[in-house]
Amino acid sequence: MSMRRVCTRLAVAVALVLAVAPTLSLRAQQPNNKNDDFDPLARISKPGPMDGNLGEYATIKVPKGFRFIGDRAGIKTFNDLTQNPTSPMDLGVLVSDDVGPGNEWYIVFVYSDDGFVKDDDRNNLDADAILSSRQEMQGQANGQRKQMGFEELDIVGWSVKPFYDPKSNNLTWGIRIRGKATNSESVNYESRLLGRKGYFSAVLVGEPQDMGKLVPIYDNLLKGFAYRNGQKYSEFREGDKIAQYTLTTLAAGGILAIAAKTGLLGKLLKPLLFVGAAIVFGVGSFFKKIFGSKKNDG
Repeated sequence: MSMRRVCTRLAVAVALVLAVAPTLSLRAQQPNNKNDDFDPLARISKPGPMDGNLGEYATIKVPKGFRFIGDRAGIKTFNDLTQNPTSPMDLGVLVSDDVGPGNEWYIVFVYSDDGFVKDDDRNNLDADAILSSRQEMQGQANGQRKQMGFEELDIVGWSVKPFYDPKSNNLTWGIRIRGKATNSESVNYESRLLGRKGYFSAVLVGEPQDMGKLVPIYDNLLKGFAYRNGQKYSEFREGDKIAQYTLTTLAAGGILAIAAKTGLLGKLLKPLLFVGAAIVFGVGSFFKKIFGSKKNDG
């Protein structure tokens, strides 16, 4: 299975042209060399325990046994290695320090400054309508994936239907994704961590069969996420920017879902990709190819 990710972002008046840089040399090509110069993970990440900075907006506690990529160059290198475009709002990647069979996953943190998302519809999330919207957008995004040499994807269904925690102000769901060419499946288990001026997408990518044990790890790691003072959801003030959508539309793709309804999505997606319907795909053989030799070397 190949690991591929679409990380996309849409601002109403700003479009971001994305380019894919050449893939760098992989440590797997140097299985007998113990020098960290051949280990992309060691070069671009920092080991825990530490506090990972997520831009000016938030922090994430990185415990021992995990590594964090938080600088622009490191994030770009990670995306290059995994054949993914890079958005300026990609602010962090968290991975295990012990990559190996059954432990192949990562979490990406992406910020969207669309404004304060009201949660008035928290008890009326329409899972069927949300899924339909995301499937429609993925169909249009596949044209761009094909142009970039990425495998086209189908959103198969929910692994976990959307649910909202009013205490943490986190909107969470799980989506099953299948590669059209390989017929391989991956799961995105993700949360929208609402803040005063926007939200973070925290996306866990892993194999479907591993999600039972990965979700508790993910949930525990997110306990270490915190908005900085002045950025918290509870610190909303009159006059702050309000997002153009509520929770249902956010789960359906945020501003992209609005664009789809107004007929603008097709125009905006050519030749651009945007964060609203981010899909991260696959962590199998390609993930092993990049980092799998760590255990053999040590």
